[in-house]
Amino acid sequence: MGGFVYEHGEHFYNFGGLRAFKEKFDPEWSPIYLATPGGLATPRILNEINVLISGGFRRLMK
Repeated sequence: MGGFVYEHGEHFYNFGGLRAFKEKFDPEWSPIYLATPGGLATPRILNEINVLISGGFRRLMK
């Protein structure tokens, strides 16, 4: 799903520009995996991770 969003989500976010900017710091890119029980739990878990990373619901909605 992440690959799909990266490939087709340029309308919503400049992923290519962000990656080009980060390349300046010579990062070591490595895949990260997430295991979920499936079904409707997966979108809920992804939303909770997004809220966690963004600093809470208020910051997510800005």
